Amino acid sequence: MTDLVTFGETMLRLSPSAGERLSTTRRLDARAGGAESNVAVAGASLGIETAWLSKLPDSPLGRRIVHELRGHGVTPHVAWDDDPEARLGTYYLEPGGAPRGTNVIYDRADASITTVRPAELATEAVADADYCYTSGITPALSEAAEETTAHLLERAQTAGTTTVFDLNYREKLWPPATARATYRELFPSVDVLVAPRRDARRVLDRAPVAGEAETAAERLAPWVGQRPRLPDGDRHSWRRGGVGGPRRNGVRTTRLRRGDTGPDRHR
Repeated sequence: MTDLVTFGETMLRLSPSAGERLSTTRRLDARAGGAESNVAVAGASLGIETAWLSKLPDSPLGRRIVHELRGHGVTPHVAWDDDPEARLGTYYLEPGGAPRGTNVIYDRADASITTVRPAELATEAVADADYCYTSGITPALSEAAEETTAHLLERAQTAGTTTVFDLNYREKLWPPATARATYRELFPSVDVLVAPRRDARRVLDRAPVAGEAETAAERLAPWVGQRPRLPDGDRHSWRRGGVGGPRRNGVRTTRLRRGDTGPDRHR
């Protein structure tokens, strides 16, 4: 049994070197990038067994994504698109500090994932997992992706797998009203809802009060239909009736100073 299975699009991320601009750089760094595969990679790095479901073009670019994820310890279950015109979504990320900020340019139209169907995927993987994770990005990609997301969540929940849905709203993909209507249809198959405050306010049309995440989650729960998990920094969260927090993460570090003889521990 797999600990965690995720479903969603992974694109090729192209970035200039630090301090350079897309308009002038001569080189781009290529990496795999996608919310759901990032979660799978993070889980694998923590020592749990993770898998990722998606659809990719049967091309060097598609295989590159698979090779990179395998290198991180993730098991890919991929539906291969053998259409000669099949595309892999791409995005260009230009890091930047204040006041300019980071700039992202997407080129993901008509990517293979937009034609995904449940019959193409190893849906038994979500039924054999402890957790199934996807995000609000996936159903925004196309009608087919929306239907497949709904199918996988329902299949997972019916099998006893805990389903996790992260709103992860992207305004470049769809307007708030459309996203809200789609989310409402998916919520009955969602056990754990991850709802950042900005998304709860803009997309769910709910304005959580400032302060305790528990209070904000209670305001959302009747509308959503289950207990949401509302991130509040690194302190509190609300999941299936329980509050996790306050909590601090301990990181062991070593400061290199003259005269130092050992590591310092900071919390």
